[in-house]
Amino acid sequence: MTPETNRENLLKVAQADHESILSVTENVFRFIGCPDSPDAAKEFHTTQRLINEVLGNHFTYEENQLFPSLLAHNSDAQTTQVIAKLRQEHTSLLEQARLFSEKFAGGYNLDERRDELWQTTTHLVSALENHVAKEERLFESFA
Repeated sequence: MTPETNRENLLKVAQADHESILSVTENVFRFIGCPDSPDAAKEFHTTQRLINEVLGNHFTYEENQLFPSLLAHNSDAQTTQVIAKLRQEHTSLLEQARLFSEKFAGGYNLDERRDELWQTTTHLVSALENHVAKEERLFESFA
């Protein structure tokens, strides 16, 4: 496999992860806005799984496989700076995800904590969506 083919495959995996992450973030507010919905608890648990499992694995993949491949192809100052910033954001996002998980480790209970859950979730989802958009812009430069 050529380095270009390998890079293209690595990008496809990351983009598929992004689609999964964004699909969860698009649905996440249903469990807050409609707590009596039959799907509310499922959405909450899906969000917790995303936060506890998927993000860490995705960030590790990008940092250990994808980013080195991109830098091997183009290590100019701008690309290097963008990837350094994305790595910093990974650290910040994982910390936000950890705090989310700690706050709501007791499970799905909106009766007393709806405002706190809304605020915490909104902040995390917004940060994730912004981060994915930055990565996608970077990936486009390698397409």
